[in-house]
Amino acid sequence: MIYFYWSAEYIVTFIEILMSFVFCNAFFKSKDIYGKHFALLLSAVIAILSLGLGNIKLFSAFNTVFVFFILVVTHKHFFHVKLLKAFGVELSYYAVLFVCDLITSALVAVITHSTISNLFNEFSNGRVLGSLSSKLILVVICIVFNKLSYKDRSNNKKSTAIISAVSIIILLTCTALYFEQSKSQSDDINLMITIFFIVILILVITLYACVIYFFTAQENKREYELADQQKNLLSRSLKEQEHTFTLWRKNIHDYKNTILALDSMIEKHQYDELAMYVAEQKDVFTHKAEYIHTGNNTVDTVINTKYAVAKDKGISYTVNAVMPESCRVSDIHLATILGNLIDNALEASEKENDPYIDIKIITEKSFLLISVINNCTNSNPIDKTSKSDKDKHGIGLKSVKTTVEEYDGTFSLTFEDDQAEASIMIQI
Repeated sequence: MIYFYWSAEYIVTFIEILMSFVFCNAFFKSKDIYGKHFALLLSAVIAILSLGLGNIKLFSAFNTVFVFFILVVTHKHFFHVKLLKAFGVELSYYAVLFVCDLITSALVAVITHSTISNLFNEFSNGRVLGSLSSKLILVVICIVFNKLSYKDRSNNKKSTAIISAVSIIILLTCTALYFEQSKSQSDDINLMITIFFIVILILVITLYACVIYFFTAQENKREYELADQQKNLLSRSLKEQEHTFTLWRKNIHDYKNTILALDSMIEKHQYDELAMYVAEQKDVFTHKAEYIHTGNNTVDTVINTKYAVAKDKGISYTVNAVMPESCRVSDIHLATILGNLIDNALEASEKENDPYIDIKIITEKSFLLISVINNCTNSNPIDKTSKSDKDKHGIGLKSVKTTVEEYDGTFSLTFEDDQAEASIMIQI
């Protein structure tokens, strides 16, 4: 019979750990790097490790805390999230797990005329029944919660903090109630405890869903604003590219006239005039900026398009940019970052007497560093704006900040010595 109990214990532990992956997947963006089979394997290994601690008691402090932190670290790497987020969501899962265990234990205690303490701490048929029933409820909750979660599963710091705080309160309350009532053999008390924990479980699930819904709605609102800003950026970029193509067509036309002039001089044997004309064109050519190559077509397009705009406005435009061969930042996000930063620099430079923009993109160790500098002597753009639509002011910088945060990078905007510098650092 002991083998049956240990087999049942392993199955229950395995389900607990596997459901922690399902529960966390409802909160985090699933990278799907390792796959479901890897999650199953991890769950099986951690379940064996948990049982290997050799203590059957559910409330063994070492067992509970040890497995908890193993799962936190595992989820951090599995879902590629920060440690605090993994900690907060895993804490929430433990709160749900604890409440499910207490519900079924109290109910089974009523049926078997036993105590919650005995069910938790001793091998018995009642323990097996309670554990399997608890895990059945847990499986349903996690799967339904996962299915109903939103496509963009990215909880922010505030939602993680709220859920973590509520989870701690629930865990402390349930633990205190357990130790106070676990030895009671009164069916009425056990039934009341069951009802109480069922209500708690419903409130917990409702609260978690509301928190996720609220902050997801806030995220969606911000994404809509960013989408609108990106639409405006795209429209402006198209106009700028059209202007660039107009200049290109003009250069082609000038080039055609140059060829005709050279051909005419050759036919008339005007070699001295030809030499003078070539020298003049060579001098003009050396003062014209060449097409800037960075190693990335998208970055080339943005930088060269903005160069045409800067040239048209009489703004000095220098670039020192080399993109790495491989970069995890998508081309769309690179265009968003550079387009917004250079646009802000162009707008600020229009107010300056001697405007300049200095763009620098380098790779240092494993980080991509982007810097856009422009002189800023007339006003601080953070404190004052000349835009007619002040509600949308700063959306470009918000877009940059949001995009950088998606890659766990850093963004800073500093003002010193009459110049503004926007700096970005992203690990590649």
